[in-house]
Amino acid sequence: MNVPLGLTAVLCLALLLTAACADARPTPEPPPAALHAIRIGPAHARVRLARTHAERRHGLMHVTELAADEGMLFVYREANARSIWMKSCRIALDVAFADAAGRVFQITTLQPPTETGGTVQEVRSRAAAPYVLEMPAGFFARHRLGAGAQLQLPAAAERARADP
Repeated sequence: MNVPLGLTAVLCLALLLTAACADARPTPEPPPAALHAIRIGPAHARVRLARTHAERRHGLMHVTELAADEGMLFVYREANARSIWMKSCRIALDVAFADAAGRVFQITTLQPPTETGGTVQEVRSRAAAPYVLEMPAGFFARHRLGAGAQLQLPAAAERARADP
């Protein structure tokens, strides 16, 4: 059988691409981190700590549900203005920014892109914030918490700020 060289090259390329695609695996999500007890004013919650750049970058992306008292605490060594966005988030979140003393100074509710016609919402802190707390939307209203609420941080969060 006489197969034209061009057709042979196309078939080989197609075979290579199929094999490469078949071997591609989605990037695994980080394993669930331990939950730490935290208080926000009189309210109790359980949070995962995001202490490294990779943990903070991944945040709550692709999470489809959280318990009413479950969230994530982003911990930064330096207190700078922070931006939080809803890229690849699937649930609405309350985002609270807190100062170095753990005092909440700003709370915003953000919706996932599926609820905003594909628009990725973003919020920027109005002041320097070494702590950002994400909880299910409505958490702060349900517990009647606002600016001035005091976070009682787990020791692991305070150690993360002190670690070089």
